[in-house]
Amino acid sequence: MAEASYTVTLRIWHPTHSGQAITKAIGLQPYVSQTVGEPRVNPVGEKLGGEYKKTGCAFRLREKTLGYFVDGIRDLVPTLEKGSALLENHSAERWTFRTICRGLR
Repeated sequence: MAEASYTVTLRIWHPTHSGQAITKAIGLQPYVSQTVGEPRVNPVGEKLGGEYKKTGCAFRLREKTLGYFVDGIRDLVPTLEKGSALLENHSAERWTFRTICRGLR
């Protein structure tokens, strides 16, 4: 297996919790955070009309990393476990978690 560049992000959605609550629970700064009921805005802050229908946060776990993907994921296990603990503590609620991995070569 050859070394390659890759990026890993964690994206979390919830119908009622705030972006701040998710950020505090995960312990990382999101590059995107939007809270249910707040006005929709584009990345530069211009209003788009309407409100967010659910809360969403996106965290960069690995940014343009050169190396072996498997090693990078192994290093992320403690961070991913925080997300898992968040889900377990609120198991009756509707959480959506996605870990996005993209090869950059």
